[in-house]
Amino acid sequence: MPTVLAEDFEYDGLPVFRLNKIRRKYRDIFIKMINSGQIKIEDVKVCPCGHNKFVNISNKDRFGLPFRNMLCCQCGLLITNPRIAESSLERYYREVYHPLIVGLEKGEVAEHLVSVHQGEQIYYWCEPFLSSGGKESLKILEIGCATGSNLTSFAKKAGENGFHFELFGSEYEEENARAAMQKGINIITGGLGAIVKSGIKIDIIILSHVFEHLIDLSLCLKQLKEILNSNGFIYVEVPGFMNKEILTNWYGNNFIDYTVHAHIYNFNLASLKYIFELSGYEMIHGDEFIRAIFKLSQKEKGEYIEPPKSNYADTISYINNIPAKNNIMKGSFPFFLKHFLKKHYFNSFIRKIYYNNIQEKFDLSRIPL
Repeated sequence: MPTVLAEDFEYDGLPVFRLNKIRRKYRDIFIKMINSGQIKIEDVKVCPCGHNKFVNISNKDRFGLPFRNMLCCQCGLLITNPRIAESSLERYYREVYHPLIVGLEKGEVAEHLVSVHQGEQIYYWCEPFLSSGGKESLKILEIGCATGSNLTSFAKKAGENGFHFELFGSEYEEENARAAMQKGINIITGGLGAIVKSGIKIDIIILSHVFEHLIDLSLCLKQLKEILNSNGFIYVEVPGFMNKEILTNWYGNNFIDYTVHAHIYNFNLASLKYIFELSGYEMIHGDEFIRAIFKLSQKEKGEYIEPPKSNYADTISYINNIPAKNNIMKGSFPFFLKHFLKKHYFNSFIRKIYYNNIQEKFDLSRIPL
């Protein structure tokens, strides 16, 4: 595999946190599906910005799987490479994603995937830019709405402030979609293409922890234009890797814990803003959390958009300054054993007994190098 930025970013098959029984089960299922070709993975040749030169950062994700992170030398966007092929994404999300990522068995619903108050927080972010435009009711759509808790919380808070919203959502996972419909949300089955075909026009589109999961960002942003009202806006929330609060509180200041194969792209605010600008949007508010609001740009079509000048160098510097973390759970017996054996030059032995032999092995021939 390519050289990595730090020793602890090297592939060794080890997860960076203790996996519960369900996660272990679905990690095995996921690996078997890849090894058998049921889930296809593919190499990434070009960044969404159009550039094709990358620097390798890491060779594994939080589950100890050999999904690398590479940095675009032009815009500073972190890209998962290889990635799950688009033709396999729907099956992955239906059969693997929820139990592996959340740690709950299929059919068990996590009511709040990010936080209990996320819907209210989204409302407060959007409130300064809300305008009814003379409409009695506005339309709001959340792509990947899960159980719909964000939408219902948003609508409740909006109602307290004199706004009325008609709620729409899209969601692949069947139990989540059913829960959302029971809340009175109009669920549109299928991807963005199905929403475009419906002919609906939306005033506010929410992409909360969704945009980083999409492969063809240009197509997505083009389709969003077709459903967004001319005076509407898009709220985007993704886990910004240059936000110290997120990296510390969510991921224990461990960069590899932050990385996960399901995130096709990892953004900071500069790279997110640039990708949206390339597709004809402008940012009207944003921070490194990342929370950002975009509307349709007034710039002439085809006008040159300058890449963020220092974002590549800033990203390298930021990652280099994250304290080195061990890629196995601190305080656990395997942690002690690994470091005892590492001290005595038997690191390969601990890898075998800890994960590579007790769980399904990843067929590395499936990884494009």
